[in-house]
Amino acid sequence: LALMFAFFLRSDHSTLYLGIIIALLFCLLGDFFIDRSFIEGMLMFAIAHIFLIFSFLYGISIHLANFTLEDFILLSSLTLLIIIYDFVFLRYLGLLKIPEKYITPISIYTVLISLMFATTIWLSYIDSTDQVITLPFGALLFVISDSLIAIREFRERPISFSVFKIMG
Repeated sequence: LALMFAFFLRSDHSTLYLGIIIALLFCLLGDFFIDRSFIEGMLMFAIAHIFLIFSFLYGISIHLANFTLEDFILLSSLTLLIIIYDFVFLRYLGLLKIPEKYITPISIYTVLISLMFATTIWLSYIDSTDQVITLPFGALLFVISDSLIAIREFRERPISFSVFKIMG
């Protein structure tokens, strides 16, 4: 559904939408591989986030002419809050006694999904058209969902209604 939505929503910024469509294909692969292997699924989603980051950076670059110092300070402050979340989240996961082999991949993935989230905020702020205004909301849901998946994977007690919370 997301692939069809992105395909039919594309506009004259074909590079932006091509990156999003490729990212959604990797998300599809991530959903498939996550059931086989947590690391393989996370790798597919990490690749998807890389495509999304570059797509959103491309979208941002189109609108840089209207960018002011005040805009930069505001968006940098929001990005700093996202980075603080990363540190808090990774520290919390550290308390869950994650096996050593997962620490580096999870840390890299956390940075990538946070960069993806930050670029959606920047793009939405700079280009406030109807098509991009929902990007930060969708990205935030992605961050929340993936955070819950990581917690569920390594927490000793199950999370009540985790399927509904994650898929929501």
